[in-house]
Amino acid sequence: VWCVGIESVVLRTKNGGNTWERVVTPHVGREPFYSIAFLDHQHGVICGQSVAMYTEDGGGSWKSCNFSNGAINYLWLHAISPVSNDGILWMVGENRSIFKSTNQGKDWEKIDW
Repeated sequence: VWCVGIESVVLRTKNGGNTWERVVTPHVGREPFYSIAFLDHQHGVICGQSVAMYTEDGGGSWKSCNFSNGAINYLWLHAISPVSNDGILWMVGENRSIFKSTNQGKDWEKIDW
C-alpha cells in the first residue's frame, strides 16, 4: 500500500499499515503530491503540484515524466487512473487538463476536449 501527501511525502507499507517507511524521490520541496497509482508491482506514477514521476522498479527509484510541450508547468495534477496492466494511464489536473500515457507513465500527451 502506498500514500502521498504534503511536502512531497511518499509512504509505503508492506505489512498492512502496521509500519510505514518514507520513500525518497528526486523531487524535494514543499509542494504536495496528490495521487499515486501502480499498474503492477513494478510500474507506478506519482503526481502533484507541477510534478509527475514514474518508477519501473517498484518505487526503488523515480524519474520525471515527459510531457509534450512542457504541459505541466505551473499546473496542479490531481489524480491518476490506470486502465489495466497494458501500460495505459490517465491523469487529470486543474483547468480541465487531461493527459494520457501509453507507456506505463513515462511519456504523457495532453488530450484536448
